[in-house]
Amino acid sequence: MIKFNRANYAENLPDCYGHGKDSVHYKLLEIERVMDAKIQSDMQAIWDALDLEQAAGSTLDLLGASVGQPRGPATDAQYRYMIRAKIMRNRSGGDYPSILQAICYTLACSPSDVLITELDEPCTVEVTKLPLSSLGTAGLSQNQVVAIIKKLLPVCTTIESALFTGTFMFADTETEYDEDAGFCDTEDGTIGGYFGDLYSSENEAVLPI
Repeated sequence: MIKFNRANYAENLPDCYGHGKDSVHYKLLEIERVMDAKIQSDMQAIWDALDLEQAAGSTLDLLGASVGQPRGPATDAQYRYMIRAKIMRNRSGGDYPSILQAICYTLACSPSDVLITELDEPCTVEVTKLPLSSLGTAGLSQNQVVAIIKKLLPVCTTIESALFTGTFMFADTETEYDEDAGFCDTEDGTIGGYFGDLYSSENEAVLPI
């Protein structure tokens, strides 16, 4: 089977027609090729605009409005997290597996990165494990991440504390080395682990999320 040549439409014509760039056939078909490429590019741009992870600006505002999530002063990256949380809030069933799935989808992490423990006090939980990388990726603060997670939990559930786990670790021996867990080579370097952080409800801030 002969494969259609999309780089040069004239090459698909029988040999009795001119294929060179100076031929009339090439010039006419080149107009068609350019127009077709433009249409394909526009169609792809439309599909990309409908993708939450690629949409930006006013297009992202429309996606947020479609699920009832206002933007406020949030950046595009922050707004995507808020929209994902809103989507999962509408889908979550309130049980632990669905809540875990909602948190993982919202924070773009794996289930092994999140752990929620129920405390003795009624309707009170402690998030004993959260990926600190979520804060840096979206530029979210601790309070903002916790406020988003609260929206994914059942109504009236209180988060007592949340531990954002880091990746820094000391080696067991002097010769052991791990560029993802050890010290950074220089200030603002690209290797090395990072410390974790702790959120407590004692210093909770009210956020418009």
